[in-house]
Amino acid sequence: MPKYKKKCQVRRGQELRKLLNERKSGNKPDEPMADQPKSQEEGSHAVGEHLPAKISQPQADIYASLSEAHSSMEVDENEPHLFEVLPENKIPDQEPRKISTGRRIVEIDYFFNKLKEIGSHGPLGCGIQALELAGEKECGFNCKFTFQCNMCNLKFFVNNVSGDCDINNAAVAGTVAIGCGHSQLVELSSALDLPLMTQNTYQKHHNVVSEQWQKALETSMAEAGKEEKAIAIKAGRINKDGIPIIDVVTDGCWSKRSYKKNYSALSGAAAIIGKNTGKILFLGVKNKYCSICMLDQKRSNATKRLHQCYKNYSGPSTAMESSIIVEGFKSSIEMHGLIYGRVISDGDSSTYSKILEARPYPSDTVEKVECRNHLLRNFCNKLMALITETKYPIRYRKYITKQRVMWMRSAVIKCIEHHTKTNEDNIDFCTQKLFEEIQALHLHAFGNHCNCKSHFCQTNKENVCDVPTEFFTSALWQKICFIVNSLAGHSRSLAHNVDSNIVECFHSIVAKFVGGKRVNYSLRRGYQTRCAASAVSFNAKRNPVTIMLKRITGKSPRGSLKKLEDRKRRRALLLKKYSYKKRRLPFANQKEEKKSYGENSERPDVSDSVLEDMKNNFLNTMRKTESERHDIEQRTILQSQSGEWLEFRRSMLTASNFGKIIKMRPDTSCANTVKQLLYKISIDAESIQHGNENEKTALDQLAAQEAIDIRPCGLFIDPDIPYLGATPDGLCGDDIIVEVKCPITAFKMGIDEAIAKKKVNFWTKDKSGKLTINKSHVWFYQIQGQLHVTRREKCLFAVWYSSKEPLKIEWIERDDDFFEQNMKEKLCKFYLNCILPELLDPRHTRSLEIRNPQYILDAIKMKSDKKAKKEQNKNNLENAICALSTDDDPDNKNRDSPTVTETPTCSKYLDYDDDPDSKTRDSPTVTETPTCSKYLNYDKN
Repeated sequence: MPKYKKKCQVRRGQELRKLLNERKSGNKPDEPMADQPKSQEEGSHAVGEHLPAKISQPQADIYASLSEAHSSMEVDENEPHLFEVLPENKIPDQEPRKISTGRRIVEIDYFFNKLKEIGSHGPLGCGIQALELAGEKECGFNCKFTFQCNMCNLKFFVNNVSGDCDINNAAVAGTVAIGCGHSQLVELSSALDLPLMTQNTYQKHHNVVSEQWQKALETSMAEAGKEEKAIAIKAGRINKDGIPIIDVVTDGCWSKRSYKKNYSALSGAAAIIGKNTGKILFLGVKNKYCSICMLDQKRSNATKRLHQCYKNYSGPSTAMESSIIVEGFKSSIEMHGLIYGRVISDGDSSTYSKILEARPYPSDTVEKVECRNHLLRNFCNKLMALITETKYPIRYRKYITKQRVMWMRSAVIKCIEHHTKTNEDNIDFCTQKLFEEIQALHLHAFGNHCNCKSHFCQTNKENVCDVPTEFFTSALWQKICFIVNSLAGHSRSLAHNVDSNIVECFHSIVAKFVGGKRVNYSLRRGYQTRCAASAVSFNAKRNPVTIMLKRITGKSPRGSLKKLEDRKRRRALLLKKYSYKKRRLPFANQKEEKKSYGENSERPDVSDSVLEDMKNNFLNTMRKTESERHDIEQRTILQSQSGEWLEFRRSMLTASNFGKIIKMRPDTSCANTVKQLLYKISIDAESIQHGNENEKTALDQLAAQEAIDIRPCGLFIDPDIPYLGATPDGLCGDDIIVEVKCPITAFKMGIDEAIAKKKVNFWTKDKSGKLTINKSHVWFYQIQGQLHVTRREKCLFAVWYSSKEPLKIEWIERDDDFFEQNMKEKLCKFYLNCILPELLDPRHTRSLEIRNPQYILDAIKMKSDKKAKKEQNKNNLENAICALSTDDDPDNKNRDSPTVTETPTCSKYLDYDDDPDSKTRDSPTVTETPTCSKYLNYDKN
């Protein structure tokens, strides 16, 4: 406000009268009056700064009297006053005032009440028609309008909304609630011609809203914990320390979609929900990115800015879920005074393994129950995947239809419902019954109802199968049996008949708040805020905006929010009252490719008893009749070109691997061998390619050389041991098999030179130079295995090394005693204890080490102990020798210690007694001791 003279002059009223008289007489005034004053400070009111263009005589008299009254007033420059009179020669020129155009949001009751208050004001009796919009101040959607009266020049300030709740807070909360952000809010505002909220203003109010939602979530989780605790105490689920035990449902979600391959989300969240109340007890969010920190890193010379950083994680995105859940389990007693005794979740992640490792409750072990829906979904997906598995013949794959898959799924559900009702309190009995009945589901789906129970199959016991008999001996059928057996292994989880739908509902709310995972809200606090708002909405079953506004204003919001909630509530009641099951097209062709996240992730093994049952059932399915074995042999003649041959070969031990297994040391881990047999089957190695390329040539050359007819053959299965197989290169007559080897080393240098240089050591030379068969060679074990499996008497073994040279042949007869004494026990032991457990409950695909049986672990430990003992004895001997040499030297009395410059290897001078009865021996027996003084160099002064 400009400085004025402390006393106003009375000349103003006289000038006004003069101006009025001139207008009445029609004369033009000497100087035109300005229509608008200069802008003034907020909160000031001006009266009499100027006169309107049209003025009456009474109004001019009033202005004159006001000026005369004002002439004797003392005006304090520092105090605001109601009106103001411009001094002489200070009337500003007329300038148009720029007012923002467009639309505004107003609180209708408040705004009209304010207009009423200022409608009749001042001593001139001005009405609302005399008010003009003189200015506006905007801050987001908040507006402060400045009205100025044309009559009395008074200024009035009116807000568009009342001060009960900031409209910007409500706008930001609503934007978050619909899964949008600042960009979308600006786009919408521009389309509606509303004021545009700046990024800084949005972030400021976003922080306010985030804090309110976070506090509301903490309150909500605390109340949910009290409810769960009361229910557990009432049910009597209390441990020995008096802490209640409850069941929880857990799962995690991420800020972006992976599309089955790209697990690189910047943020992830996981929730622990009480099973009884269905409310969230713990919510954690992990962020691995902060935009401000990233900008500071790029600016190498810039000083790091002080800010609230929300980056709290630096590991892989796939491990966020397990990290959050373990954190929630560790804090359960501190937060709620509860123990999460049983966790219900899907089998997609390594969460349960991490919980067991963390051991959050020293006296209680957490039990896991897998979600029924996830188990059945994975079961169906595996069966449906066989339809497009081209390694199986199309003539068999066409019998796997969606209808048959759904029959099996429906039968599993009926079995679960039946046994959970009749044996609700006996989980062990229910588990056993489910395990037995699930084994017959694939037979039921393919028309064999002999083993069906009445509660899931109403068909007569007669077989109505339209599938050819050879289908049940194919590798595809064996794969189906394997998938069914895998589901039966989860019978205990199925017996609980629980699912994780409640946490999936929470994930759907999170997906809505984050815009369907299509927008990156992980740069700062956005994802954490939206997860908190989702949890508040989930626990309260209300609109999170309502809860936020209630926390700010202290009262429930009215108006549109209340109408929206009432409308949703009425709709939910109507849907519940008149609900009907949605009609689905049976077995419609829905091309939905869903993947359980981390199906191959780390999870604990099945129990020993369940694994034993799975073994017995699998071995029973592998037993074939003589006609079935013959049919399999005929179908797999193509060998490596046949998908069935590869699948059968994977589930059994074939003769080509007998030697490798038999020659394994007792203290060698079986992990690498099992991994190579089951997961690294390769027919593209150089040696295998060389053999495949020349095998046909070698067989033709052998047939011509020996004048015999060699017939191709497929996979033979042992009649007594169904998991042992063999695939000879050919058959000759009724009692002869043919096996041809094409070693690449012999091809390069010739067979005689290869034998002499021991590149081919199937034959060895005795002292007389005669070649004899090396019965410890892997080829010999293979041939004896082939003879035993095929039950043939002789093998024509030949080594091909050149098409210009004759093959080197050897006739080998079957030796049953050799097989029984040197092969059978080791092969059976390895398959049953190493291969079969990995087939039925694979660990390699769960990111775990392949299991070693106990006898291998004991042998490894014995070897390690023996090696440590040997090393200790060696060190003791060297110390003793050095001590003796030092005592014998008379010149070493004044010397502290010798410096060893060279130490011989003394192990060759020691005779260690490997007899286990030598435990009482203190030190090894020295049979020859070198003179060690020459190895010692004393430092001489």
